[in-house]
Amino acid sequence: MQKWPKISIVTPTYNCGHLIAKCIESVLAQNYPNLEHIVVDGASKDNTVEVLKSYPHIRWISEKDTGEANALNKALKMATGDVVCWLNADDYFFPDALIPVGQLFMKNPSWELVYGNTHMVDPEGKIIWEKISVPDTSLKTLVRWWDNTTMPHQPSMFFSRSLLARVGALNEHLHFSIDLELWLRCAVEAKFHYINRTLSCATQRDDCKSGGTEVQQIQSHWKVLLPFLAYLPVNERIDFWHEYYLGRLTGLKGHTHLDPTRFPDSEEALLGLVRAISLHPQSLAVLAHYFPEEQAILAIAELLIARGLHFENGQLVSVPDMPLRSGEPKREKTIVIDGIFFERARSGIYRLWDALLKEWSATPFASRVVVLDRSGNAPRYPGIRYRLVPRADTKQIEKEERMLSAICEQENASLFISTYYTYVQGVPSVMPVYDMIPERTGMDLSGADWVAKRTAISRASAFCCISQSTRKDLLELHSDIDPESAVVTHCGIDRSVFTQAHADEF
Repeated sequence: MQKWPKISIVTPTYNCGHLIAKCIESVLAQNYPNLEHIVVDGASKDNTVEVLKSYPHIRWISEKDTGEANALNKALKMATGDVVCWLNADDYFFPDALIPVGQLFMKNPSWELVYGNTHMVDPEGKIIWEKISVPDTSLKTLVRWWDNTTMPHQPSMFFSRSLLARVGALNEHLHFSIDLELWLRCAVEAKFHYINRTLSCATQRDDCKSGGTEVQQIQSHWKVLLPFLAYLPVNERIDFWHEYYLGRLTGLKGHTHLDPTRFPDSEEALLGLVRAISLHPQSLAVLAHYFPEEQAILAIAELLIARGLHFENGQLVSVPDMPLRSGEPKREKTIVIDGIFFERARSGIYRLWDALLKEWSATPFASRVVVLDRSGNAPRYPGIRYRLVPRADTKQIEKEERMLSAICEQENASLFISTYYTYVQGVPSVMPVYDMIPERTGMDLSGADWVAKRTAISRASAFCCISQSTRKDLLELHSDIDPESAVVTHCGIDRSVFTQAHADEF
């Protein structure tokens, strides 16, 4: 049988003599076969040392420190276990918590972090609520500090000592967010593994350091998380800011009144803001709700104008036509792609165009592509040029056509492609055809999208059908189309995601 991994429990404490015995007893009650408990006391003035002396199995020191992180770093230097858990003096383990954790590390030697659920209890041990951790904790979820439901809880987290050695000591310059900053560093290095069990109980006390310090905590959270956004792909950073600004309208889990809205001082934050305000018909009013100061609104408006948007009657619209000045050379010929579908659903069509942009971005062809980014929803890839345009409205398709035609003129487009049934005048267009299912199944085709689809078909110069069946349906339903103009372009696969299965996998 494999040897049980040694678990080191490290406990920082200061003036918790009335609580620490319960913490120690919860560790003893685990009956785990390979365990050590280390306590670092910050020279308490109560009976903490007397309590510690009554437990001869504990390794402990009592001396002044500079705070919780300093005490923990001392404890971690003393730890000799393969696995480490940080258990505060006012917290305690749930019965039978350590055996299943040890089994997971024993069966999965490559795992470096295991976490579970926590009971939040009052000082008498009465359960206030049970914190069920999400099973997919990662850097992507940890940076969303405002969503408490996505956060694990420290006493139910177990780290391999090798992981802690790689990420380094706790940040002793922090008073708050010590645990969050550690988790973020761990998330860059390792995968979090969830066990659906209650592992610990965390005591909620009125006299703890978090009481009445919500503003300082939020400021600290922002300070520690912002550098880690750089580890996320650009599209996930935009998603982060979109969720943040959207949350400012819906309460942000009750924190909205504690922290001013952050100014969009990065491209990703600006795009996230555009997504959020574009969901409302009076975009300018929403922006004013976020930023009551006139100077902030003017600064954001200038950023938007430079990217193709401005406000008109409170709504975001495309910048006015900007014809080339007399004698000014035109741009190199471009291919303009209307990213209308990106703001609709992250379904198959989204994935198809996302994959195409990703592939093109790695080729010289990218320099010829201009993506019309509808309300900041297009996936972003380096090398491709993006131009912000308002949300699409196929109920006003003629207005859309005028805007798109003007943009094609400004961009010197030689070809127009829409991801979903918009069209232009005066520029050849290639129409992707995904299927003709609505037409074949007798759906009601009076809706704006289907009217636009019929018009787009009549205007297109050529068609790219994703299958032979789709091409056959298109030509049968629209007999005026020249068969030579309709070709089959099968959807490809991303070989970084899909690989050929081995024989033993069948």
